[in-house]
Amino acid sequence: MEIRPQITNEDLGKIVELFSQAISESIGDDQKINLDQNKVNIQFENALRQNLTIIQTPEEEIKGQQIKCQIEKMQQQAIRLQQQILGRKNAFVNTVRTMIDQYLDELIPDTPEIDIDQPIQFPPEVNELFTKLDEQIDSLEQQVKRSSMEKTINQLSPFIQSTMNFLNEYEKN
Repeated sequence: MEIRPQITNEDLGKIVELFSQAISESIGDDQKINLDQNKVNIQFENALRQNLTIIQTPEEEIKGQQIKCQIEKMQQQAIRLQQQILGRKNAFVNTVRTMIDQYLDELIPDTPEIDIDQPIQFPPEVNELFTKLDEQIDSLEQQVKRSSMEKTINQLSPFIQSTMNFLNEYEKN
């Protein structure tokens, strides 16, 4: 592995400037030399960059470290802000949820709890109404059964009659 000499960016700029001045002084105002000095300067600088290792000056290094520290602080602050926003969002959601629950609780009337195991006591007049209602339900059930039976008999009546006629005819023969 080839070890390349180290140089700062500032020193590289000075070298390129000295090279450019040297060429300008050598050429002078001679019209016979057709040279694109700008192109030569760029090629010289590129050759130096390829063959040298560019390093930072101590000042640049310190400034770079300061910038890096500032970036890290900003990242930490961004994380804290994000956590605060998330915490406030969750608190807001919980507050709204609590408010909705309270509003719904206000809308729903309080009803006393009923013990299912304990029999319900009704006033005597309500018990009498239940008794009458039970009797009427029984009566209606019997009427429905009777009408259903009558309907079935009426539907089957022609069949029964034809069967009876067939049997009577069969006995005669």
